[in-house]
Amino acid sequence: MKRYLFLLLMLPVIFIACEKMDSAVESATPPPDAVNDHVATPFQGTMNPGAVATIVIGEASFSVEIAESDEERRLGLMNRESIPPNYGMWFVFPELVREPFWMKDTQIPLDIIFVGDDMRVVDIIKNATPGSDDLLKSKDPYRYVLEVNSGSADRYDIEVGDAVEKRVGPK
Repeated sequence: MKRYLFLLLMLPVIFIACEKMDSAVESATPPPDAVNDHVATPFQGTMNPGAVATIVIGEASFSVEIAESDEERRLGLMNRESIPPNYGMWFVFPELVREPFWMKDTQIPLDIIFVGDDMRVVDIIKNATPGSDDLLKSKDPYRYVLEVNSGSADRYDIEVGDAVEKRVGPK
């Protein structure tokens, strides 16, 4: 009986301690768009927040989240209000594909850069319209896709045929 009474008295103490731990973690979490010395941190809601790499095309360098699973690729950059400059998402497919992309539930205009098995740009769709249900297709099969802020392809003169390099870890 004494054990049960002890447990009943301790339950409120345990709940209060847990609440304080949760609020301490929340206050220590950086804002979703935090950028530290040009190294972008993954956003809240990311399927795989630890997966960060750098994609280099010519003079352009992008910190990216990696979308490898079906669910990660399906969500992509949906429901984001913004992404920092030189930040994006790197989609990885298990083989060459021709799957269309769309901008449903995507709130920011994007450049979509399709990359083949040989790590060369095979197609670019510039300034994809936010919220559009249009199917966006590459002219050629691709294995990877880089989604970045609209205007990035023009700003860095990214063209079909350009070599693409993936570096593991943030830039």
